[in-house]
Amino acid sequence: MYLPAYCSFRMTDIWRIFIAQRICWENGWRILFHSPTVYQERNIHNLMQDFEQEIPGYLNNEKIAKLLSEVKLKTGKNAISDNLRKCYETLIKSDIFPPQEIDLVEAWLKDIDTVLTSS
Repeated sequence: MYLPAYCSFRMTDIWRIFIAQRICWENGWRILFHSPTVYQERNIHNLMQDFEQEIPGYLNNEKIAKLLSEVKLKTGKNAISDNLRKCYETLIKSDIFPPQEIDLVEAWLKDIDTVLTSS
């Protein structure tokens, strides 16, 4: 799963899941969340800094969900790359991500394709 680079660290995994979930829904696939099976000893956090990095989520999560729900996607495993691209293009057009994000998406998709075709 591609991890976006041009957003705050606190939002990158959350927004990645928004996109993955949208692609899964198009295919009738479900995402399951399970309670942790390991214990994480947390490092020290600056809660105000965490909050500051989460503000884009508070301001944009609803907008992102709406935008993604309106993206016209195709079904099937062969459409996953195009669907990922379409989702990011939509979020870039709406100024959620800067245009540079698509360059990383394309590089990631190229790397994935290389791995899949060489195995």
